Amino acid sequence: MYIDHVKLKSSKVPALLAATGALLGLLPSSGETAQGQAKVAMDQVTAWSLVQESLQYLKCRAMEAAVWGMPLVNFDAMRQALFRDVNCGYNDILYQSRVADWKFQVPTPNSVTPYVMFFINTKQDGPMVVEVPPGTENALRGTLIDAWSVPVIDISNEGEGQGKGKRYLLLSPDYRAAVPAGYIPVHCKTYNSYSLGRVITKAFGDEGVQKGSLT
Repeated sequence: MYIDHVKLKSSKVPALLAATGALLGLLPSSGETAQGQAKVAMDQVTAWSLVQESLQYLKCRAMEAAVWGMPLVNFDAMRQALFRDVNCGYNDILYQSRVADWKFQVPTPNSVTPYVMFFINTKQDGPMVVEVPPGTENALRGTLIDAWSVPVIDISNEGEGQGKGKRYLLLSPDYRAAVPAGYIPVHCKTYNSYSLGRVITKAFGDEGVQKGSLT
């Protein structure tokens, strides 16, 4: 749909160029009649309308690109920060040693639960297993999310695992082989994905966070 939309609107660019060229060739000389000058004025109005429409179109497309690209940019910003600042890589699991403050630059964080985060690349490493242990007094609630920040599957007590402990098999977009028994298949539309989970501790404070690390 967007491709057709772009082609339709882009077809007005040659018309704009043609109208501009026509104006240059129709500039009135001192000997032209008022009727000729009126026609040039009308052509100028037409050309300016095309310019305005083209600029408005470009502005709309720029806004759409920013809005639609924001989830992907957010994903990459978090991945780069994890790799650069924490010295983590794909498949490393980050568990926060304390609750987040303003320095934890992710969208809509909270300051009462520690976070668990990891990134996966099935193009680089192939199918990956994410194993969630049975629930304890501390709950783990999170979601596997693709590179466009689209939720793929819950890995919480209220998700597929039902708090009993499950093994999720994260598959690449082009995976076509059979899925082994004992795994919950997770078909992701992007090779890169991540999980940002929360550990819901029974007690707040440092003691609760430390116990949460054993969840």
